[in-house]
Amino acid sequence: MSDPTQQHRINPPRSCLHLAFRHATNRHARQALVTWFDNSRRTSDWAQQRYTDARQRGQRHPHAIRTLGRSWLRIIWACWREKIAYQPDKHTSAQQPIAA
Repeated sequence: MSDPTQQHRINPPRSCLHLAFRHATNRHARQALVTWFDNSRRTSDWAQQRYTDARQRGQRHPHAIRTLGRSWLRIIWACWREKIAYQPDKHTSAQQPIAA
């Protein structure tokens, strides 16, 4: 019979799996984006609503900012892919998918 500890080394149980933070990245760009995401909630109604919804779901401030950031990055990606400028009236909170 095989040793159970050997089995865990090959296939760890799901309770042992975790996500790691990516350290090898452009930290200045990351911080610039996070600052922009945070400041955007002060000038954009839908961004403030997205942040408030995330906080009400129990997310702490950094997680709520990342949730808001995913929404912004989807918009940026769509604008770049479609080669159109950002239109605030087009991108309302009702049209944005909820990111958990």
